[in-house]
Amino acid sequence: MRNSEEPIRFRKMEATGNDYVYFGPYLSSTGQFDRQRTEETLQWLTGSTIRKLSDRHFGVGGDGVVLVAAAREESGAAARMYMWNADGSPSAMCGNALRSVALLIHMETRRFHFAIEMGEKVYDCKIEPSGEEDFSISIDMGPPILTLDLVPFAPVQGTVLIQPETTRAMPARVALEAGSVQWSGYTLSMGNPHFVIDLGEHEAGSLDGLNLRTLGPALEHHPAFPERVNTEFIEWKDAGTIRQRTFERGSGETLSCGSGACAAFIAARASAIQDGRALDKLTVELRGGVLELSLEQDRIRMKGPARIVFEGWI
Repeated sequence: MRNSEEPIRFRKMEATGNDYVYFGPYLSSTGQFDRQRTEETLQWLTGSTIRKLSDRHFGVGGDGVVLVAAAREESGAAARMYMWNADGSPSAMCGNALRSVALLIHMETRRFHFAIEMGEKVYDCKIEPSGEEDFSISIDMGPPILTLDLVPFAPVQGTVLIQPETTRAMPARVALEAGSVQWSGYTLSMGNPHFVIDLGEHEAGSLDGLNLRTLGPALEHHPAFPERVNTEFIEWKDAGTIRQRTFERGSGETLSCGSGACAAFIAARASAIQDGRALDKLTVELRGGVLELSLEQDRIRMKGPARIVFEGWI
């Protein structure tokens, strides 16, 4: 068990404004993972500890906590990522955090192409220098999960307007009521559930004028989403660019959401196809930065920055 009086190193990182407190990777002098130290840190990261670390007034501050550990040998990945939301609940996926972990692995190993494991999935990562000290990191986020049972979405609590089409990567379009407003949009999973709302189809005002403090929780906890949901509000800037705000389950509104940008891309692509035009690449402008999304053989590739903000000892 870890000695509670022994200081532990952390790094605060951000990727398009999505910031987390990172622990690890803990490597031995031979470059192998120190599994005992990693396990001790994992045991230390209780829900209470994670909430304290994430607190922006009394802790380090962030959208949650990430631990970089050894991957399963059979996966062939360079590392495994554990992640928790700011409220202490486990997180199933975060594309921005994946890019940050990829940067840490590159810094430790000087590798430019490798894989990172999270849950049961393995994600291909590529590192490209984009300046004197900056890097652009692309992640193969895999195919979108469109089956409603796997999102999961409970049709009895909402209305399915259009069924998903896996062969064309078209998500289901659904409607539900929240905050005394009838909302319609696309729902899908990127390892975590998403509901994407195009504000151009609603009379809800501008993207910047949305009050997500009240609207966000109403959608996050809607009974149509039994495991809660991340909600993306999008606004078209031009034919190849959208602006996005995200309210994440367990964290509230964040400056960026990588998996949410992927979900928004698939939803925007579905709308474009309905309008008779192709859309295989999209620029997503978030409050914390810009991500580039593309669809390559039904798999989404996300590209964007990541950096260390500061590091210290607790």
